[in-house]
Amino acid sequence: MAIVENVEAFAVRQALSWLDRDPEKNLPKLLDWFDRFDRKDTLKVQRDIIRLCEDHPDCVFSTFTNGTLIDEAFADEMLRVKNFVPAISIEGFEEATDSRRGNGTYQKIIRAMNILKEKKLPFGISCCYTSANAEVIGSEAYFDQMIEMGAKFAWFFTYMPVGKGAVTELMATAEQREIMYHKIRKKTLLEAYRSPLFMGYHDSQPWNENMLRPCPVLDNPGRLTEIVEKSRAKSTDYQNLESAKEFSDKCVETAEKWAPVADRLWAESHGGCASCGRCARAVNE
Repeated sequence: MAIVENVEAFAVRQALSWLDRDPEKNLPKLLDWFDRFDRKDTLKVQRDIIRLCEDHPDCVFSTFTNGTLIDEAFADEMLRVKNFVPAISIEGFEEATDSRRGNGTYQKIIRAMNILKEKKLPFGISCCYTSANAEVIGSEAYFDQMIEMGAKFAWFFTYMPVGKGAVTELMATAEQREIMYHKIRKKTLLEAYRSPLFMGYHDSQPWNENMLRPCPVLDNPGRLTEIVEKSRAKSTDYQNLESAKEFSDKCVETAEKWAPVADRLWAESHGGCASCGRCARAVNE
């Protein structure tokens, strides 16, 4: 490790020395070299990420990224391994994001999101709120757009003035921190998972012994209605209010037609229930 650190320190000193000799001439060359080095290094990192996902298919990996180098090829690799979920850093809308991360960054991020959404790949966002963007990041319009773009989750961080040259004026004000506080829901994530509705899902699975009929609505209409009514869960879609029963009832005919087909396919692919022996039905056979 000491050798690596010494080499890196020497390289930095050499680069600075080269820059000091003729800043006007050497700065563009140095930036171009850094840019080419960064692209090559990023491709290596991408390959390392995919290799990690391949070596551990039972795990799901995530990393923070500005998303600018997520292209069709890398997205195809993500789709192939199916266990990498990026958290894309974005600071609000275009003006706020580009002011912190450089002109054109926002459009590159949107392009990456469009690629991931088109390929039905899950991703999240990482947002750092500051005195300059707290109102934007805390707005319903921002949440709505990120959801529309396909983001499945979000990390929120408050700006910290790390480093001697950090700008303290970007720290969120007390009023802005209060705005972000009111975005926090009444329940923690763990409390939400332990709510009657989620526990109803937990306790009722599997919805069917036939794994080709896994859905509590499309394949087993009425099951969702049971846990919604038992937990007294309320719909939050006030514009187009629909009860769980009304929703489920629309799937009854489709479910009835699929059931015999799914049962036949399940039996054919598993050699009959007795060959599995993992459920009550198999024991009876």
